[in-house]
Amino acid sequence: MKTPSNNLFKLIKSLDRREKIFFKIYSEKKGNNKHSLSYLKLFDAIEKLKVYDEKLLLEKLRITGFKHNLNQAKKYLAKAILHSLRQYHSDIS
Repeated sequence: MKTPSNNLFKLIKSLDRREKIFFKIYSEKKGNNKHSLSYLKLFDAIEKLKVYDEKLLLEKLRITGFKHNLNQAKKYLAKAILHSLRQYHSDIS
Protein backbone atom coordinates (compact mmCIF):
# COMPACT_ATOMS: atom_id res chain seq x y z
CA MET A 1 0.00 0.00 0.00
CA LYS A 2 1.35 3.39 -0.99
CA THR A 3 1.83 5.81 1.87
CA PRO A 4 0.49 9.34 1.41
CA SER A 5 3.03 12.00 0.58
CA ASN A 6 3.53 14.82 3.03
CA ASN A 7 5.23 17.16 0.54
CA LEU A 8 2.34 19.62 0.56
CA PHE A 9 2.39 19.57 4.37
CA LYS A 10 6.12 20.40 4.31
CA LEU A 11 5.55 23.17 1.77
CA ILE A 12 2.82 24.80 3.84
CA LYS A 13 4.85 24.51 7.05
CA SER A 14 7.85 26.11 5.33
CA LEU A 15 5.91 29.28 4.46
CA ASP A 16 6.42 32.27 6.69
CA ARG A 17 3.51 34.26 8.08
CA ARG A 18 3.56 36.89 5.31
CA GLU A 19 3.65 34.28 2.56
CA LYS A 20 0.63 32.51 4.07
CA ILE A 21 -1.31 35.77 4.30
CA PHE A 22 -0.36 36.67 0.74
CA PHE A 23 -1.48 33.24 -0.49
CA LYS A 24 -4.88 33.57 1.18
CA ILE A 25 -5.46 37.10 -0.15
CA TYR A 26 -4.18 36.14 -3.61
CA SER A 27 -6.48 33.09 -3.68
CA GLU A 28 -9.52 35.05 -2.57
CA LYS A 29 -8.95 37.70 -5.25
CA LYS A 30 -8.20 35.17 -7.98
CA GLY A 31 -10.97 32.75 -7.01
CA ASN A 32 -14.25 33.85 -8.48
CA ASN A 33 -16.43 31.00 -7.25
CA LYS A 34 -16.96 28.85 -4.16
CA HIS A 35 -15.31 25.86 -5.84
CA SER A 36 -11.91 27.54 -6.10
CA LEU A 37 -12.16 29.03 -2.61
CA SER A 38 -12.82 25.60 -1.13
CA TYR A 39 -9.12 24.83 -1.56
CA LEU A 40 -8.48 27.36 1.17
CA LYS A 41 -10.24 24.89 3.48
CA LEU A 42 -7.63 22.31 2.56
CA PHE A 43 -4.85 24.83 3.14
CA ASP A 44 -6.23 25.76 6.57
CA ALA A 45 -6.75 22.12 7.57
CA ILE A 46 -3.19 21.16 6.63
CA GLU A 47 -1.78 24.26 8.29
CA LYS A 48 -3.40 23.31 11.60
CA LEU A 49 -1.91 19.81 11.64
CA LYS A 50 1.13 19.29 13.88
CA VAL A 51 2.10 16.04 12.10
CA TYR A 52 0.81 14.95 8.71
CA ASP A 53 -1.96 12.39 9.18
CA GLU A 54 -4.13 11.89 6.10
CA LYS A 55 -6.92 10.09 7.98
CA LEU A 56 -7.23 12.98 10.43
CA LEU A 57 -7.07 15.44 7.54
CA LEU A 58 -9.91 13.67 5.72
CA GLU A 59 -12.06 13.76 8.86
CA LYS A 60 -11.44 17.48 9.36
CA LEU A 61 -12.26 18.16 5.72
CA ARG A 62 -15.51 16.18 5.90
CA ILE A 63 -16.60 18.34 8.84
CA THR A 64 -15.99 21.53 6.81
CA GLY A 65 -17.96 20.21 3.82
CA PHE A 66 -14.97 19.69 1.52
CA LYS A 67 -16.15 17.37 -1.27
CA HIS A 68 -13.24 17.15 -3.69
CA ASN A 69 -10.87 14.33 -4.57
CA LEU A 70 -8.06 14.80 -2.05
CA ASN A 71 -5.20 13.86 -4.39
CA GLN A 72 -6.35 16.26 -7.10
CA ALA A 73 -7.04 18.96 -4.53
CA LYS A 74 -3.54 18.62 -3.08
CA LYS A 75 -1.99 18.93 -6.56
CA TYR A 76 -4.10 22.01 -7.33
CA LEU A 77 -3.23 23.57 -3.97
CA ALA A 78 0.50 22.95 -4.41
CA LYS A 79 0.43 24.62 -7.83
CA ALA A 80 -1.56 27.54 -6.45
CA ILE A 81 0.88 28.02 -3.58
CA LEU A 82 3.89 27.92 -5.90
CA HIS A 83 2.22 30.41 -8.25
CA SER A 84 1.45 32.79 -5.38
CA LEU A 85 5.06 32.49 -4.15
CA ARG A 86 6.29 33.49 -7.61
CA GLN A 87 4.05 36.56 -7.46
CA TYR A 88 5.06 37.37 -3.87
CA HIS A 89 8.77 37.17 -4.57
CA SER A 90 8.66 38.76 -8.04
CA ASP A 91 9.56 42.16 -6.58
CA ILE A 92 12.77 40.77 -5.12
CA SER A 93 14.30 39.43 -8.34
